[in-house]
Amino acid sequence: MDYTRGISSGRDNTRGRNSSKDNTRGGSQSTYGTKFLIPFPEVGSASILPNQFKYQVYITNPDSDPANVTVIETAADGESETHKYDIMSRSTKVLSVPFSFIMKGEGKFQQHLEITSPTSISVQVLGTHGMDGFVAHPVQAWDKVYRPVTYWRESGGEAVLVIVAEQATQVTITIPMQDSKHLSIYNTLYPRPEVKVDRDLAAGEVYQLKRNYDITGCLVIAGSNIGVLSGSSITRIGSGHENGSFYDWVPGRSKQGTDFVVTLTPGRDLLGDLVLVMAYMDDTHIIISNDSRRIMLNSGEHIMRIFHSQMVHVESDFPITVVKFGQSGGIQGVQGYPTMTYIPPTVLYMRNEIFVIKKIEGFASMEQTIVVVGTAGGLQCVADWMRMAPPTQTLHGGLPDSILEFTLCAASRG
Repeated sequence: MDYTRGISSGRDNTRGRNSSKDNTRGGSQSTYGTKFLIPFPEVGSASILPNQFKYQVYITNPDSDPANVTVIETAADGESETHKYDIMSRSTKVLSVPFSFIMKGEGKFQQHLEITSPTSISVQVLGTHGMDGFVAHPVQAWDKVYRPVTYWRESGGEAVLVIVAEQATQVTITIPMQDSKHLSIYNTLYPRPEVKVDRDLAAGEVYQLKRNYDITGCLVIAGSNIGVLSGSSITRIGSGHENGSFYDWVPGRSKQGTDFVVTLTPGRDLLGDLVLVMAYMDDTHIIISNDSRRIMLNSGEHIMRIFHSQMVHVESDFPITVVKFGQSGGIQGVQGYPTMTYIPPTVLYMRNEIFVIKKIEGFASMEQTIVVVGTAGGLQCVADWMRMAPPTQTLHGGLPDSILEFTLCAASRG
């Protein structure tokens, strides 16, 4: 089956070319921060299983001292409640989110969580049924310009964007003309025209946009920094039958790069994963290690490839976005729901990172896996540590003519 998707257009000629291949803008990327605003996008499982589905928020303190965390719950009517928690060193606090906080339909919403701490914390959001979770980006990492990636297929759900504002701001979403056709009022076929959506958001307000077609490559511009989530309310990927929802936090324009390593989802050797590459600038030349062709994309254009190898290397001459999709399908008799992950460029890799293995509650089955990508010398430190902290399984894989490798560590707690 050919999983290559057509290139959708969306040219943006407003930025000059970057003459340096080494795109070092933005510095290293960390999902730790001191302030988070968390919206809760629409999920298909919430409508199908309203008595079973729930969002859970995992707040993790990576430091050696306790963290004093404040959580402000703002409901759909704008009313707020404040809660305070002391989270011990390298521990996690789990919050169950009221069902009414799930946004339904398109429009503006008030419901969200504001999570603050005087010291750095991380926030992960999971759904208990048929949903891939996401790690939130702190407000400090937000941007004004985004080009999100979504996913859509016929007989599936809708492509979704979620935008949250810390300060009052105006947001413009430009959805490029689509290659897919639709019937006009004269019963003839025309491409979908370019669409502009302008919205004024108050501080703490959330806007959810839904479309019954893929809107990958749309341009989101705001007057002040905003947070953006993208994904699908419910869909399936590939030939698998399991439908699921997935969202991930979108990295802004300043967090793009030109060199990426994509690792295969553990246990998915037979199914394979999909890698999507999207250009930020016109005349961007791209090399994907498992593809014999060189690819040229213009701003907002994208292409998708399937891969079964343990690792794929993606290079470009100008900044790009790379996203990995995990296919629907069973693995060793266990259901596999589709997943979506924005891949960070290698220039944003961290020198030091702390992984706190959380106990996941409310799931029938859960396995957590840490995938560490880096130089062979750096990974030796990880391998040494893992040998001192069993039980683990470690797998090394590499690319020809590359100093990068990865280590896969099974680290379940629940």
